[in-house]
Amino acid sequence: MGTCPIVVDKEKRSYILIRILLVSFFLAPFAVGYFKGNFSEEKYLEIKVLDVGQGDAILIKTPNSRKILIDGGPRGDIVEKLPKDFPFFNCKMDVLLATHSHSDHITGLNSVLKMCAAPLFIINDIGQLENVPDEDLRITQGFSGDKFSLDGVNFYILWPPKGFSASDINNLSIVVLMEYAGFKAVFSGDAESGILADVVTNDIDFLKSPHHGSYDADLESLLLKAKPEVLAISVGKNSFGHPSSQVLGTADSAGVKVFRTDKDGDIVVKVRADGKYEMK
Repeated sequence: MGTCPIVVDKEKRSYILIRILLVSFFLAPFAVGYFKGNFSEEKYLEIKVLDVGQGDAILIKTPNSRKILIDGGPRGDIVEKLPKDFPFFNCKMDVLLATHSHSDHITGLNSVLKMCAAPLFIINDIGQLENVPDEDLRITQGFSGDKFSLDGVNFYILWPPKGFSASDINNLSIVVLMEYAGFKAVFSGDAESGILADVVTNDIDFLKSPHHGSYDADLESLLLKAKPEVLAISVGKNSFGHPSSQVLGTADSAGVKVFRTDKDGDIVVKVRADGKYEMK
């Protein structure tokens, strides 16, 4: 039996086309939602050692974008680096932590306190702050044995013990161990490697170099004990010879990969939910 061609006049074709477009328009959001739900981008824990020159500032973002800032660098211009990490310039930190009171670590926190809301500030020497925090900010000290968790990421304070005193402020630095899905990172402030070797008891993946990579006779024993894969040195133009050739040579001999903010800019680590990580 032969077929008879179907003839649709122009007016009817236009009507059908309009209906198809309207149906597509209304169904598109549901289709996008479906595919986003089934092929969503993997969430990461992110560590960003910010390039702030000769100083320290480390921004940590949990998989659900909770934010921890460890130190604020030597100048107020850290606030120029933060907006790209916050939607619509809405700066909200979940935790601020000052490792110690030297200006190359704490100065930028004065600017952050002006710009950003934060419910918790861990600091052992508040006398160095220019801006008195508002009443919504809870201030607490941090000593060995203290810990807190955000979004499945655990933070353990390894140093200093409560009541400890030292003539060298560097050795009063709050040392933090962070753990997530088996990945371990230590943020050392400026504490000497001899202290770190005593308190870091397990293998780690990532170590923020003590004191901007300055000469450190105990670094070799620390690297051999902690076995980090990555050593991140936060350093800028300086007259101290940082990072020391001794530190770089020791890391190379131990097979530790070195990243430097003065050479590499921001040092970024992304850690997946299975504990595997990549450097950027």
